[in-house]
Amino acid sequence: MPLQVEGSEPIPVELAQRIAANCANLAAQTVFSSTTPVTALGLACEEFRSTLTTALNAAVVGSRVRQQCHPATLTFKSKPRKP
Repeated sequence: MPLQVEGSEPIPVELAQRIAANCANLAAQTVFSSTTPVTALGLACEEFRSTLTTALNAAVVGSRVRQQCHPATLTFKSKPRKP
């Protein structure tokens, strides 16, 4: 099934996958190459998401990154550390 962005022609699934993968690789290299062991992962992930969104919008105008997780994804809740 082709994917379509509002106001544009349908995008074949294979092309959409390749564009998404290229944008994700670019965002990962851009963000995670400058991280250190003390970098807060939450902040790095937020920056990755922002960079990915920018890259996708540059590649395909009107594209977006979903905020919800896949239903099969397991949730993780961290426990507070004791001092």
